[in-house]
Amino acid sequence: MKVFVSYNHTDKAIAIKIATVLKAYGMQVWFDEWNIVLGDSVEGAIDEGLKATHFVFLISKNTNSSRYQRRELLSSLSGYISAGTPKIIPVLLDETTVPTIIQDLRHHRYEGGTENDWKTIVWSITGVLIKNTMRRAIIDLYKETVYVEENTDSGAWYPFGYKVCPSCGSPELAGNSFFYDENVYIEIKCKSCGWSEVSE
Repeated sequence: MKVFVSYNHTDKAIAIKIATVLKAYGMQVWFDEWNIVLGDSVEGAIDEGLKATHFVFLISKNTNSSRYQRRELLSSLSGYISAGTPKIIPVLLDETTVPTIIQDLRHHRYEGGTENDWKTIVWSITGVLIKNTMRRAIIDLYKETVYVEENTDSGAWYPFGYKVCPSCGSPELAGNSFFYDENVYIEIKCKSCGWSEVSE
């Protein structure tokens, strides 16, 4: 299951929140800032992303001014008409009306990040009513991102079980040990943001 999130860059903060929640619920999410890197063809990357099973179309007063959003919607409609995918899920971020071309599709009016938002959007994609809360899903994703699984066979050293800095997400962690008051301490420090933790 692959979900493409289409948005106007003015609405990026909301789009990131929605994309993160979808990822937290185990979906493969295509989000431009996560999937397009330096040197990529923007239009080529978008075309690849639009081979998704679901197309979450975030609609606001800014949508009409977005050339990319118009292109993404038309491409998705073409795919839906010819092959039945992707399923188009309109989400209204403000009082703007749904574009005429997709007015017959049922839409959701975003409530600002409520549990009902996540339940409704996730249900429309998976067909399953979520049982755990959004907060629980985000915590699970955080743990998966920050901590290494206990029985790793990689041979790499993960001080205190951290794969990345729990403060900024940087993988640039350094560890050392030192003596103080006849005790041995181990310190881990992030080279990027300066976060540190000490344990005996």
